[in-house]
Amino acid sequence: MIIRTEAIVLRSIDYGETSQIVTLFTRQMGTIAVMARGARSAKSRFGSGLQPMSHIQVVFYFKQSRNVHTLSECSHITRFTRVTRELDRMSVGIRMIELVGVLMARPEADEYTFETLLGVLARLNEADERWSNLLPYFYLQLSAALGFAPVVERENVRRIGSSGGFFSLDDGDISTTKPHGPSSSASRKAIRAIGVMVHADLDTIMRMDLDRQVSEEVLQLVESYLRFHVEDFRPSRSKPVFDRIL
Repeated sequence: MIIRTEAIVLRSIDYGETSQIVTLFTRQMGTIAVMARGARSAKSRFGSGLQPMSHIQVVFYFKQSRNVHTLSECSHITRFTRVTRELDRMSVGIRMIELVGVLMARPEADEYTFETLLGVLARLNEADERWSNLLPYFYLQLSAALGFAPVVERENVRRIGSSGGFFSLDDGDISTTKPHGPSSSASRKAIRAIGVMVHADLDTIMRMDLDRQVSEEVLQLVESYLRFHVEDFRPSRSKPVFDRIL
C-alpha cells in the first residue's frame, strides 16, 4: 500500500554504506520507521528533508507485516531554519522530538499531538524571545494527550501566598500545605506559571514573561510530574551534550 502523508522527522540512523533508517511522526499513521535507500549519497533524492525536526511530505510503501517500510519520496513543507541553525533553539526542539519518539512510539494516528508539536516547533523557529516557555508547555500538552494532564484548579492557585506551595505529582493539583502523596515544593511564580500553561493557548504562553530562575523551576516541576507518571520518561540524551556546547 502506498501512503502519502505529512510527517515530522524524529531521528535518523545510518544503515549500510549509503542508507538511513528514519523514524517519522506522521499525521496519518503515528510513529513509523522507514528505510531511505541512498539517503547519504551525494546525489540523494531526499536532500536535507530527513534531518530531525524537518516538516515534510512523504510517500512510502507500507506493508503491515514489516517494522520498517520503504521511503519513496520526501519534500519540505516547512523549513525551521532557525531551529536547525541556532544551538539553543535546537536543544529545545530535540528534547521535544526525543520525548515524542519515546512516548508516542506506536503506529497510531494522533492528530492532536501532531498539530501541537508542529505548532510549537513553528513558534520555536519564529519567536525572538520567551521561547523557553515552549518546552514545559509542550510537556504538559503531551501529558494531556496521554490522559494524565495535571488537574490545576484556578482557585487553589489563587490561594498560594508569597511563601509558595506544593505541586502534587499524583494529580498535578496545587495546595498550600504538603499533601499526603508525593509532591514538590514550588515558588508562587512557578505555580502560577504552571496554572497558566495547563489552560492557555500558544499565544498566551508566548506572552508569559518568566525570569530564568522561574523558567528552570517550572521545567523541573513538569519533568518531575512526567517522570512520576511515565515509566519510560528519561532525562534527555541530548541535553548533556548541548549543555557542554552552550
